[in-house]
Amino acid sequence: MHFSDSGTIATSGAEVNVVIPYVGTYRFKPPVEQSNTTDMWRVFDMAVNANGRISAVTPINDYVA
Repeated sequence: MHFSDSGTIATSGAEVNVVIPYVGTYRFKPPVEQSNTTDMWRVFDMAVNANGRISAVTPINDYVA
């Protein structure tokens, strides 16, 4: 979430890096098109199998108002 009340998530320099052995490496930067009312960045969904292992990462990379 964006708490400072100045600037935007898109201009913050934020970055999310996810490294999952045997699945992949993912790097996310906020999308540029962010409205002034947006305060949350949805980065990805993660699927976890019955054994508790991460089986997939699905990029979302959008904003929620």
